[in-house]
Amino acid sequence: MIPDVITDVSLSPVSEVISQLMEAILETVVAANEVLVEKDSFMELKGYLERILPILKELNSKSITHLESLDNTVDILNREVKVAKQLTLECCKRNKVYLLINCRSIAKRLENTTREIGHALGLIPLSLLDHSLDLVEEISKLCDNMNNAEFKTAVAGEQILKKIESGIQERNANRSYANNLLALIAEAVGIPAEQSALKKEFDEFKSEIENARLRKDQAEAIQMDQIIALLERADATSTPQEKEIKYFTKRESLGSLPLEPLQSFYCPITQDVMVDPVETSSGQTFEREAIEKWFADGNSMCPLTMIPLDTSVLRPNKTLRQSIEEWKDRNTMITIASMRQKLLTEEEDGVLHCLDQLQDLCVQKNIHREWVVLENYIPVLVGLLGPNPDIRNRVLVILRLLAEDSDDAKDRVSKADKGIESIVRSLGRRITEGKLAVALLLELSKSDLVRDQIGKVQGCIFLLVTMSGSDDDQAARDAQKLLKNLSFSEENVIQMAKANNFNYLLQRLSSGTEDVKMMMATTLAEMELTENNKLTLVESGVLKSLLPMVSHVDLRMKKIAVRSLYNLSNVPKNGQKMIREGAVALFLDILQHHTSSSELHEQVAATISHLAMSTMSQETGRTLVSLFESDEDIFKLFSLITLRGSNVQQSILQAFYVACQSPFSKDIKIKLTQAHAAQVLVHFCELENEDIWPNSVKLLFCLTENNDLTMEEHVRQKTIENLLKIVSTSSDEEVVASAMGIISNLPDTVQISEWLLDAEAIPIISRVLHDGNHNGPHENQLVENAVGAVCRLSIPSNQELQMRAAKAGLISLLVKFLQVGTILTKKRAAISLAQFSKNSFQLCKQIRRSRGFLCFSPPSETGCPVHRGICTVESSFCLVEADALGPLVRLLADTDLEAREASLDALLTLIAGPELLGGIKLLAEANAIIPIIRLLSSPSAQLQEKALTALEKIFRFVDFRQKYGTSAHMSLVDITQRGSSGMKSLAARVLAHMDYALMRVVPIVTGIPSTFSYTINSVMNQLKQIHAYTLRTGVDRNKLLLTKLLEIPNLPYALKLFDHIPQRTVFLYNKLIQACLHHGPHNKCLSLYSQMCFQGYLPNEHTFTFVFSACAGLSSPLYGQMIHCQFLKSGFVFDLFALTALVDMYAKLGLLVSARRQFDEMEVRDIPTWNSLIAGYARRGDLGKAKELFDRMSFKNVVSWTSMISGYSQNGHYMEALSMFLRMEKEKEIRPNEVTLASVLPACANLGALEVGERIEAYARENGFLTNLFVSNALLEMYGRCGRIDQAKRFFKEIGKRRNLCTWNSMIMSLAVHGKSKEALDHFHQMLVTVGHWDGVAMLRKLMKTCHMTKAAGYSFIEEGDQIRQFIVEDKSHSRSNEIYAILNDLLLKMVSPGLVTDLDCEFEN
Repeated sequence: MIPDVITDVSLSPVSEVISQLMEAILETVVAANEVLVEKDSFMELKGYLERILPILKELNSKSITHLESLDNTVDILNREVKVAKQLTLECCKRNKVYLLINCRSIAKRLENTTREIGHALGLIPLSLLDHSLDLVEEISKLCDNMNNAEFKTAVAGEQILKKIESGIQERNANRSYANNLLALIAEAVGIPAEQSALKKEFDEFKSEIENARLRKDQAEAIQMDQIIALLERADATSTPQEKEIKYFTKRESLGSLPLEPLQSFYCPITQDVMVDPVETSSGQTFEREAIEKWFADGNSMCPLTMIPLDTSVLRPNKTLRQSIEEWKDRNTMITIASMRQKLLTEEEDGVLHCLDQLQDLCVQKNIHREWVVLENYIPVLVGLLGPNPDIRNRVLVILRLLAEDSDDAKDRVSKADKGIESIVRSLGRRITEGKLAVALLLELSKSDLVRDQIGKVQGCIFLLVTMSGSDDDQAARDAQKLLKNLSFSEENVIQMAKANNFNYLLQRLSSGTEDVKMMMATTLAEMELTENNKLTLVESGVLKSLLPMVSHVDLRMKKIAVRSLYNLSNVPKNGQKMIREGAVALFLDILQHHTSSSELHEQVAATISHLAMSTMSQETGRTLVSLFESDEDIFKLFSLITLRGSNVQQSILQAFYVACQSPFSKDIKIKLTQAHAAQVLVHFCELENEDIWPNSVKLLFCLTENNDLTMEEHVRQKTIENLLKIVSTSSDEEVVASAMGIISNLPDTVQISEWLLDAEAIPIISRVLHDGNHNGPHENQLVENAVGAVCRLSIPSNQELQMRAAKAGLISLLVKFLQVGTILTKKRAAISLAQFSKNSFQLCKQIRRSRGFLCFSPPSETGCPVHRGICTVESSFCLVEADALGPLVRLLADTDLEAREASLDALLTLIAGPELLGGIKLLAEANAIIPIIRLLSSPSAQLQEKALTALEKIFRFVDFRQKYGTSAHMSLVDITQRGSSGMKSLAARVLAHMDYALMRVVPIVTGIPSTFSYTINSVMNQLKQIHAYTLRTGVDRNKLLLTKLLEIPNLPYALKLFDHIPQRTVFLYNKLIQACLHHGPHNKCLSLYSQMCFQGYLPNEHTFTFVFSACAGLSSPLYGQMIHCQFLKSGFVFDLFALTALVDMYAKLGLLVSARRQFDEMEVRDIPTWNSLIAGYARRGDLGKAKELFDRMSFKNVVSWTSMISGYSQNGHYMEALSMFLRMEKEKEIRPNEVTLASVLPACANLGALEVGERIEAYARENGFLTNLFVSNALLEMYGRCGRIDQAKRFFKEIGKRRNLCTWNSMIMSLAVHGKSKEALDHFHQMLVTVGHWDGVAMLRKLMKTCHMTKAAGYSFIEEGDQIRQFIVEDKSHSRSNEIYAILNDLLLKMVSPGLVTDLDCEFEN
């Protein structure tokens, strides 16, 4: 290192001096990297110095000894580099705060030194550089840069200095100001925020000031004293003990009584102590606000001296203001000291008064808060957090004010007896108090020590979590902020999670250390979470943290992650999410490769079971989730079932059982079959490990339920014994039901039947069926499978099994279950009874014939009418003796096809023997034949065939053929036309038992309604042939002929035929009246009604229903009223359909009073009744009453809604019509029909509701309603009125040949209204050509002239002001009409003049 000062450059060679200078520059460059402040400025200086080094190196290479000009240059450089070096070293070593406060002078010194060095460089003789142009240019550029260098204080430093200056000048900087200032200084110079570090740095700063005094730098010392006075107000610059000593020293020097203010403190104008004293140009002092008001009132003289004043001159009297503040502070200090005792001794009112006074003082100045703290008020205030809520609220406010920006106050609150606990208790009180308490705790939590204490108070975090969801926004925000502050502690985070706030637990789980993650995962694993909690956790992303932990190398981490997932996985949505995130693959990997922990395996298997359960409850509309991604996963998991312990096996079995009931069950069952699941599961059922039985049995039943699995080669006697043992001993209803199901699905082999007998299967199953205590969720399944097991025990080939089953009373139970069981139970009971009944003919005993003389012979035994012998339930399994016929016949009418077939099979056993008549008679007596005939129309071909088989036997007998033949005829003919070849043959055989001659013709006709394969003429020809046949043979087929004629319909022929029917019936009259009602004319209905009554046929309820409907279509109500009178005498006045038709009649005829009276008198009303009256009111425009009735309806159908929409639309209430339609759309069960659309579209057209109209079009297209011309026309009109001419044209074209006058009118009107007059005329021409109405137009004009008819005059309206004026074409009644027409003619001439109007067919917009 070279010496700092080169004493005599002339004594040393220049090269040596330059070398020393270069070394000094290098040291300065190195030191510049270590400076504590103004680093950017020193880096700039460093850059300049580094650029100087090559220049000096070049000079040094010249070996110059002495050169006066160079010597002077080197001397200046040496001196300035020494200054730069010294400044740089100072900024590396001195106190950071001191350097920051002097940053301006440091920047200035750097700037001066840099410029001096640059000036010295410019003095280097350029001749010494051998005319190196590059070096010369570099020196020139460097000199310019350094001479123009400007070093500015760093932004942070400048802001801090301004804040210091402001605090000193204003003299009102408080503790908060000082704390913030000190924090900014610490951040700027890199001091840790801890109090100890700040205190140490501040003490060093004060030492620097002492050094300044020793240097006798008084100006600097005074400035630093002011800065110290400012910073000493910060908490970190002095200990609480130091502050306390300083405070009490000052307070004790003041005395104990407040001082009166000096006279000079008073404002001469207000006579109050001044706050902001200002001096006027007269030298008098006043309160600023008072003197400004004096001037504002127009006064310009001094209030005291009355001399003129310069109103623009108001100088602050800082000295007086400081004196007033010192006086106020002295009195406030004495007041604060004296109030503490009052809080301890006063009554509640006095305490409240003192607290209000204390709060005001704390609000006035921060220094007052510090004095309150130093006077040790905090323990007293904490003690006041007692029963009085008003006192508590004030105390909480004051404590928050005291704790604000004061670590000492926070510490004192925490050390007060039960201080934090008392505050926490307020969280659970009323919201106002809780809000104050949480605000106080939030402030206290800014201290690390107090924050830790808050979290440890029992119940605090729970109350905060509750408050974080409060309706009070401020309280909720403060609670959330406080929870965030408390989340520094893992224990607090756990408490938050237990209070259902998982945010911070999830953060720790995601980004914490390994130990923290373990702790958080353990919490999740051990917590009792609600379903909502679990959903929230998974939706918040907990799986992203837990699933990677499953693959962690640490076994403990792996275990705890699996336990957490297990805890979350029993919610279906969570389980599905885990499957989607790939959890199953991770779990399978653990089961396969980690063999060291059985506990881990059990937990993993149990979690997989939960995931399987989740696939049972999947939302519609979303992609279905399968437990297994591939077939390999199925084989992999099932292969593990034999390699792990009992608990793992149970969970895997449970998982497969649930998966076999999921949407993917079919594929899973196939793969299990391929994996030889039957062998494994049967083996498990044979083990003595009863723990594994339940899931093994349930899964085995699931696989055998639909014969998906073959068990014959795997089932042994031990299997059956254990299954029956489970049935006898298990308390789990589902397991018992599954075991029963397996038994019912056992193969039909002799060996298995013997094992069932040996294992006492029949008594066990009988006990289950006799036991009526089954009331669990699997009760139905248990009974179904038990009855299924009876099916297995009642196979006809094993009579021994059947005998034992019958003796156990199972047949009676089966009959019982035909009536009270589920549909599957009924089906299985019927199947079992059919199996029993198949042996009845063989087992019944023959009747012994009596011997001896007739007079002494005992009476003969009565035999079974079916089996022709002695039958009992137990000996011959007779269905007649078991009273099974009635339940079996009722089952024939069930909706389930398989149940009907099983019932029919059982009934067919009664006519399976050689003696048919007895069985057929019993079937007839049990009313079974008609239900069997109805089965001919069944969608099941197999059921039809069995019904045909039965009827073939029944119709062998004349009586039954005559009684039931007509009912079966049409169905039989239909089968001969459309059935399979075998069924056609069988149907023909049945028909052969009936009238052969008629059978040749009728089948052709009876097929008409179904196929309509013939033209009307051909059908009529066939009907005429039948009619001729009946006339020729005398066979009465008039009813059939009349029915067919009305179906075509051919009313004239039907009426003629009816006139020749000698024996008419009410039914035939009703059919004719109904046909005239539908096809007209309506007056013919009344004619037939009169004829019917005249001939003595009494009308029934159907007659009145049809006649009332016919009267509704007449113009006069007279006939309807007359028939109403007859109806009242008829006895049918309670028939709902007739009454509804009556209400509808009056409503349509406009007699709404009568309709309403009839409606109100009805005890029972259905939806059509309501609709009729609503429609009547709507047609008459009484929409209020219509709406009232509509709102009263409990249930509404599409007609109800359409009636209201149509009523509103037809009466011009378009907005209400559209609103009603939009309401209707929201009804899930109601879908608009064509009438609805045709009713609402005019409203859309008139309102311009184009968007709704477009939506209606899409709906109409989707449902095929556009084939309805009314809907199409309405859409065309809507688009036309809304200005969408292109869409209107599209619809017009789409309607095509179906166009009617309405279609043409709508299109022409749309074109005309929107200015397309030429196109409108073209369309009008096309319409006349298409429709051919030219002659009609000519005739109409001629007729008008003949009758002297004139067209109504056209007119227009003009709105003038608030009046509407009407102008009629060619009206000259006005007194000035001549003038008006003259002006009009003049206007017309101008319009047609050249250049004005070129196109009169312009299009109008909007």
